Amino acid sequence: MAISVVIPAYQRREFLHEAWSSVEGSGGPGLREIVVIKDFEDPALDSHASDRLTSIAYGSRNYGGTIARAVRACRGNVVAFLEDDDRFGPTKIARLSAVFAADSHVAFYHNDYREIDRSGAPLAASSQRRAIDRRMSGRALERYEREEKVSRFDRLCDSVPSAHLSCVAFGRRSLEPVLPYLERVPIGVDFFLFFAGLASDGTLIIDPEQLTDYRRHSGNSSRALSFNPAWYRELVTGSRAMADATRAMLVELGRRDLLPRLEAELAAHAVYVATAAPAPERRDVARALAGMLREPISFRGIERRALFLRAGLFVAEPSWAARIVRPRPTPLPGPPPRSV
Repeated sequence: MAISVVIPAYQRREFLHEAWSSVEGSGGPGLREIVVIKDFEDPALDSHASDRLTSIAYGSRNYGGTIARAVRACRGNVVAFLEDDDRFGPTKIARLSAVFAADSHVAFYHNDYREIDRSGAPLAASSQRRAIDRRMSGRALERYEREEKVSRFDRLCDSVPSAHLSCVAFGRRSLEPVLPYLERVPIGVDFFLFFAGLASDGTLIIDPEQLTDYRRHSGNSSRALSFNPAWYRELVTGSRAMADATRAMLVELGRRDLLPRLEAELAAHAVYVATAAPAPERRDVARALAGMLREPISFRGIERRALFLRAGLFVAEPSWAARIVRPRPTPLPGPPPRSV
């Protein structure tokens, strides 16, 4: 078993060395290499380039294209991902080695995560974290074969496997066929990869072990997009491109049966995007709500129903709803935050 870890970084140096060190600290016989792909020079890191560490200079702002470029440079038969502001836990690589060695047909793997703050200290659980804990309580590692990926979709999604790229690992032979489509995904790479895992013939694994530290800070909160019109436009156009690429990928792989699930997930995403606008308009929010109503399975889970009700507030009374559910804007330096 040979594991390659891809660490992408765009215009952000602050946490990169900590991410790299966490992989080295989690390493073992299964770790083949670390591939760092970034749009800046880092002499301290670049000086360590070796057979075990590859540093790639790549200036594209297209996140999926960046990830695809790094994957093509990997030599392992398993590719794990770690965003530059997150960390691997000390047993992450060993766990990946055990899981993929036990089943050579594993295509997609997603572990659970802990939340940390900017300094790396544990955070009090967010509402999303508490909801996941309630759903996953008492569950062990679960395997989903081809038919089960659809028939047990709701249970599969309890851990939110379509989010948090730093929790994802992929079998190389299942990943390579979708790279041309991944290159067209500017945001939502984690969402795309989840559907690529669903579409593959391989096993999909949900691991309840919290093996990733997910860092919450101002630069990764998607809600911040609602206070910057330029970033919001990128969210809208990027979401459309991601949706188009994911649809095309499913059709190419002969998995049209997954299109209803995709449309349901995209309907719920459209509601979020519409309400995240700097000045949400009733027409746009109402259109997104109608899309969600056309896809009844998009109401899976209490969080989705709460999202629908929140959007309904914007339709009923936008200014009143905005005062209740949206915080005051704060300046956010640096590049557009990643989606979560």
